[in-house]
Amino acid sequence: MRIRRDAFDGEILGESRAVTIDSQHDGMVHFDFDDPVTLSPGERHVIEVVRAGGPGQPLLGAGDYDAYPNGRRFWSGTVVSPTDIWFRTGLGNITPVRPTTWGELKTRYR
Repeated sequence: MRIRRDAFDGEILGESRAVTIDSQHDGMVHFDFDDPVTLSPGERHVIEVVRAGGPGQPLLGAGDYDAYPNGRRFWSGTVVSPTDIWFRTGLGNITPVRPTTWGELKTRYR
């Protein structure tokens, strides 16, 4: 997966590690990025799923609804409208805490 600034051919802000998806997969697909990807609020960003081969399909949660009114879903360069894809972003791991004061308590109860 690539995250681009503004357009399909825009600057690549981040690229995930490759993920293998088998043909029987039915659920979320997790993409890991080695470095955090910085997004700018109010600016357009493009999520590009790059298929390198294999039987599985990384696209999930597409539906006939417009959850992101300013967003567009494309398939092979063609707008598929008015549909959107479901995705979520964020850190996939627990942020470490310092083992002092409140940090020790937080560590104990995670």
